[in-house]
Amino acid sequence: HYGAVKEARLEADAAENKVAAIAEQDRAESRGIGDSISAIRTHLTLIQESETLLREQTKVATTLFNRGSINALQLVEVLSRRADLIVSDTEAELMLLNLAAQRATKTNFSLPVHLKSDT
Repeated sequence: HYGAVKEARLEADAAENKVAAIAEQDRAESRGIGDSISAIRTHLTLIQESETLLREQTKVATTLFNRGSINALQLVEVLSRRADLIVSDTEAELMLLNLAAQRATKTNFSLPVHLKSDT
């Protein structure tokens, strides 16, 4: 019987260690996700600033094109950069949503439930 008790204690210790390792891994993943979210938010801020500058550059380039100061290829280049920036912004937003979803699945949370009583 002493051997069975000792074996049970060892199995319990092993299970506790496994649970602790999984918990630490989850915490590390959560920190990594949080860091990634922060980096993407910073990236999105920079994209928005670039969008403001490119919007102004597009207005200027359109005016210059209408006056004949630049050719169509130069205007298309400005428009292409703006389109690339819009794609980059969309991809960053999607990554942010994916990371937020990953973080939500790792978080123990519950939504408040309010049941109406019939009385």
